[in-house]
Amino acid sequence: MNKYQKYVLLFLFSLSAFAFSAPPITLEQEQEMFSLGLHLDILEDKEAKWTIEEVSSDPYKEQWFVSPWETPNFGFTPSAYWARVQIINSTSQRQERFLEFSDSMMYSVGLYQKNSEGKFEKKETGRKFPFSQRDINYSNFVFILSFEPGESKTLYLRVESKLFLNIPLTLWSPDKFWTHAKDQRMFFGFILGIIFIMAFYNLFIYFSVRDSSYLYYVAYTVCVGIHIAGQHGFSYEYLWPDSPFWAIRSAGVFLGLTLISMVAFTQDFLKTKEHTPRLHRFLQVLQAFALVGVLVTLVFIKDHGLFPIVAISICVSVILAGILCVWQGYRPAKYFLWAWSLLLFSGLLFATQVLGLLPRNFWTLNSVFFGSIVQFTLLSLALGDKIKVMQEEKLAMMKTFEKFVPKQFLNRIAIEGFNNIELGKAKTEWITILFSDIRSFTDLSETMTPQELMNFLNDYLTRMNRPIHESHGFIDKFIGDAIMGLFDRPNHSAGDGARAAIKMLEAVQLYNRIRAESGYAPIGMGIGVHTGEAIIGTVGSEDRMDSTVLGDTVNLASRLEGLTKYYNTQIVISSKTREMLNDDSILCRKLDLVAVKGKTKPESIFEIFNGDPPETQEKKLKILDNYKQALEYYYATQWEESIKLLDECLKIYPGDIVCQNYVDRCKGYQKNPPPENWDGVLRMTKK
Repeated sequence: MNKYQKYVLLFLFSLSAFAFSAPPITLEQEQEMFSLGLHLDILEDKEAKWTIEEVSSDPYKEQWFVSPWETPNFGFTPSAYWARVQIINSTSQRQERFLEFSDSMMYSVGLYQKNSEGKFEKKETGRKFPFSQRDINYSNFVFILSFEPGESKTLYLRVESKLFLNIPLTLWSPDKFWTHAKDQRMFFGFILGIIFIMAFYNLFIYFSVRDSSYLYYVAYTVCVGIHIAGQHGFSYEYLWPDSPFWAIRSAGVFLGLTLISMVAFTQDFLKTKEHTPRLHRFLQVLQAFALVGVLVTLVFIKDHGLFPIVAISICVSVILAGILCVWQGYRPAKYFLWAWSLLLFSGLLFATQVLGLLPRNFWTLNSVFFGSIVQFTLLSLALGDKIKVMQEEKLAMMKTFEKFVPKQFLNRIAIEGFNNIELGKAKTEWITILFSDIRSFTDLSETMTPQELMNFLNDYLTRMNRPIHESHGFIDKFIGDAIMGLFDRPNHSAGDGARAAIKMLEAVQLYNRIRAESGYAPIGMGIGVHTGEAIIGTVGSEDRMDSTVLGDTVNLASRLEGLTKYYNTQIVISSKTREMLNDDSILCRKLDLVAVKGKTKPESIFEIFNGDPPETQEKKLKILDNYKQALEYYYATQWEESIKLLDECLKIYPGDIVCQNYVDRCKGYQKNPPPENWDGVLRMTKK
């Protein structure tokens, strides 16, 4: 009992000598409900030892005082309290009434009334007794009373609590009571249904996203739901009706579990170990105290002093953690802070009515109920916002990661997320590979400072990136000034690679015009394209991995790029890429049959000349028929016929190095004929 209540009781006691007993209840046929608070006489039994015979005797008469409250409320107290009410049946008919004590948490409630012989009969209920001992199977304590016509009865109630004590008494007609009970059950069933539906809903989300915050939220929600159900008597009625031992202790146990899960959720959701490390450790200490409180509750029923202190400390710490995380810019903490602030406010309302500072009514009694519903809703929004933030962070990280490892690689080697990339994870595919290189890059780099070289490369590589992506490709890696691009669209990869090469040359031509305006020399480039099977996967070690493409296809594409210098052309493609081209706008001509360095198998190679200046393209198209026929004569060892056609080609396009090379070869073979097994293959000894 607090000081305020003691002063009130002392004042009432000082007036007791002059006060009359509380006014009686007069039953009338049409009145179906009476609130008994202002009709009660109250007596405090500090040692909880008095008997009905003692409290009803004359020596105790002056210790009774009239209740000034609609619902007498004495807060946490070790005392037992007696209540007395006089009920008169003023009607001419027998009346039946239900006396409801609507605090289902009470340890013991005893009803005393005199029988026809003038002796007191006792009915006792409460959490210390099995549920089956009640007059009516209902979550609150209900006594059945009957009144003969004109009968006057004085009822005594003895109330004892192991927590806080109040005396909420209502007298009902049976019909009105069952209507009220139905409405109450529907209301609380609806609210509890929402709580547990939210718990199961978020449990399903946990199995989907595997975020531990959802699991702690579910544990917290379930504990709160069971604790609230216990406060309103539903747990005792439906879950453990035959276990008074557990019914008495369950409130404290689930309060402790609620606090423990509350701390766990806060730590995980707000990442307190990262954002507020000191407060994180303090919350761990409070969590340990809450666990001790659970153990104490199981052993010592009366020792509940630990929970209020721990609960208040945890609530303050949780609010403080939310404030600090909001201050640090952690967005989900805003919902979290609102949720806990509203719950704390509703908890304060409930605590004030427990302490007797506010009246016990529907709103104060169920304030935690309503606060919890709002809190669960806001926490669900907070969890959703957290997942959104995590997705945004993951997307941002993925975009950053994709700058180092293309998403096309990740889609193959990180199907379960980039956190699960494994060494050696690989897949064999049919792809087109493009290699490009700047001509005479070493000479060019010698004329620049390191910073100028870095600026040049970044500018150049940025310009080369767009044509590859526009052609449905992606860059595997930059190797100095060299670029390795991949194209993986089924049945389109060869055309994509060829078009990308053409667009890259167009980008270089534009870049050279910009360089010329600034007084810089133009740059040239060579591109090799080959289509074939390759392995896409990860290589390296457990602590340092890299994505890559391996196989002979890669080697040949690199060699083809090197051949552009020998043939003085810009784009060289393999026969496999040429076969798979499905675009008539791509201009090609065969260059040679070569065995590149490191390979014995010959490869027919082709030139794409779409990237040449328009006048050069026109000349190559004019000589194309003669050029093809000249190559046929060449492989048939008809040197003279081949030279004649090639000379015709050179008259139209004197700068054609390829035609001139074939003229020189034919003349050389005229002087020194090749061996009989000559296959026309040019075997390269350099890259």
